[in-house]
Amino acid sequence: MINLIKNELLKIFWQKKLTYFLLLICIMQFLPLLFVLISSMKIHDGQTYPLFFAGIITSFLLPVFITILVSEMITDEYIKGNFAVTLIHPVSRTMLLTAKAAALFLVINIILAASLVSGYGIGTLLFGWGEEFLYQGVAYTTREGIIMTLGHYFYASLPLFSFSFPVTLLALIFLNSGLVVGATLGATFAAILTGLLVKEIQPYLITIYFTELPRLLLSGAGLKDILLPAAVIFFYAFLPYLVSFYLLNKRDILH
Repeated sequence: MINLIKNELLKIFWQKKLTYFLLLICIMQFLPLLFVLISSMKIHDGQTYPLFFAGIITSFLLPVFITILVSEMITDEYIKGNFAVTLIHPVSRTMLLTAKAAALFLVINIILAASLVSGYGIGTLLFGWGEEFLYQGVAYTTREGIIMTLGHYFYASLPLFSFSFPVTLLALIFLNSGLVVGATLGATFAAILTGLLVKEIQPYLITIYFTELPRLLLSGAGLKDILLPAAVIFFYAFLPYLVSFYLLNKRDILH
């Protein structure tokens, strides 16, 4: 399994898309400066800058990248026959699907870690480090602020990882990269818009938890407040994974 995960990671890095995406993130880290210059918005210092930028990357940039990456990992490799080549070896389809999921989880966290580090660097360069960490009007020490920011980025990886499983299912159903990307992004936009119009369904949409889960956990929410988000995130991952596994096992890949 470890070798399978390594192989999936090597394929992702070899395509260079991850490198280009990380460069895009670094460039977009400067966008909030534009908002500061043309509006009354304030960014206190470099300590809070990564937390300020987190919403942009988790609610917009990463879902798009995950969609594109999954369509390549599943659809493109299936069409090119890479699945068949891998399955010639003593590797089960369950192991292959799980290895791809594990590699994707690692890549998501690599991207978030890179965004965090560049956010600290660019934020400090533009606004200075600052003397304290401010979160929702409360001042924390620098150490507490760093821990909270690390937690925020890691917690955001969980719903983003869950989001990748419905994309995987669509990739196995359509076997067309353009259709997968279009359908996923269309459904994601529709979910966000519907959630804004109908507040009652927001708790059942995975898109809301890209930013809401970290906020809940960092605000010290109780177990009762966490149960529904945890159930929704688990459901969006587990059910599509089972269906994807079923579809993959039904396909005649080796012939």
